[in-house]
Parts: sequence; C-alpha cells; structure tokens
Amino acid sequence: MSFNKFSSEFPDLRADDQTKEELKIRVQKLSNDLWEIIDARKNESLAKIAEMTSGGWSDHEMRNLVRNMASLMEIEISKFVCVHHISIF
Repeated sequence: MSFNKFSSEFPDLRADDQTKEELKIRVQKLSNDLWEIIDARKNESLAKIAEMTSGGWSDHEMRNLVRNMASLMEIEISKFVCVHHISIF
C-alpha cells in the first residue's frame, strides 16, 4: 500500500535512480520479513505435527480400526459357515 501511495503522490520520482534503489531495498526487506514469517509458521506446523503423532491418538485409532476389521472378518466367516450349513441340509 505504501508503494502504491508513493507512486500516486510522487510519479516523477519513480524514474529517479536513488528512488529505485530505495524501493529495491524495501522490497528486499519485505522479502526477508515474509521468509521469517514462513519459517516461523513452518516450525509451528512441524511442532504441531510432532505433538499430534506423539500423543498416541493415531496409534489408538489404528488399533481400533484393526480390531473392527478383525471383528468384521469373523462375522463374515460366521455368516459363511451358517449359510454353508443351511445349504447342506
């Protein structure tokens, strides 16, 4: 916003070499600030992922899933056995 404001207030200075150099410095500072924010958020995200994976929730849910799948397989086998016994008689 400050760049646009400056450009609209002082359009003649945009062609000046010193102004161009100052704008390049500001762009570089903005770029550095953005990279710092990105790195901070990346580190926060990695810490959150590590916290979530070490909490045991995913392991607990995986055990529940395996247990449910095993129960489902047992039920299907029992159903097959019952249908097989009925078809024999």
